[in-house]
Amino acid sequence: MKKTLQNPSKFTQNPIFEILDGAIFIADAHFGPNDLKALYLLEELLKNPPIQVFFMGDIFHLLIGSVSSSLKDHQTILKKINQLSQITQVFYFEGNHDFGIQQKTLPYTTIIKRKNQPMQFNYKNKTLLLAHGDIFISPSYEFYIQAITHPIILKGLFFLDCITFGKLYKIVQNKIMQKEIFALKNPKNFLSKRTGSYKNYAKKHSLSYTKILEGHFHCELENQNYKAIPSFFCQKKILRIINNDFEAFIA
Repeated sequence: MKKTLQNPSKFTQNPIFEILDGAIFIADAHFGPNDLKALYLLEELLKNPPIQVFFMGDIFHLLIGSVSSSLKDHQTILKKINQLSQITQVFYFEGNHDFGIQQKTLPYTTIIKRKNQPMQFNYKNKTLLLAHGDIFISPSYEFYIQAITHPIILKGLFFLDCITFGKLYKIVQNKIMQKEIFALKNPKNFLSKRTGSYKNYAKKHSLSYTKILEGHFHCELENQNYKAIPSFFCQKKILRIINNDFEAFIA
């Protein structure tokens, strides 16, 4: 049985993990409860497990790890991820649609909390910065996301779910599920803005890196120092790294 790596949030200094050849990256799938696409994808991974799997955030359209009703709604998919993490190495980066995930929910998975993103990973002779991608957006967004993912708020959501017998969660879930999910349309200066933000962050925190790897934006833009992970929901693709090259393919 494969054991999880120690959760990075327990380290006083973040460790540097290793990306192995053949690792795959899945981002922005926005799976709903009992989503057939999710079950098919996970079954395929269970049949032919890659050496590593990186779930890069927003795998679920709404998963709040502290809310019992949310966990119950997605228990089938979570069970498949847990099975996968017992036969291969699995990392789960929290996104803005799936957060507050507790280690007991995915005991064999290395969970990368948002506060630990971006995180350094080594790949051969390169150092990559990995993140879901909802960072360096704006001060107002940062205030909002830090508020809703704060431990006190998460505990409050747990109690609200309990006293409303899941009804409040269902109301919120229905509103979120009705929101349109769309791909980014190559905005002006996107790559320069993203790479500039990471460069400033790296300088401030004395980090070195060769390339940035992130999701969130539902696109496939890239340059020498940046690679966007395609959205499984929008582009129907996942990413794999082989021999220093990233290749996106339809799953």
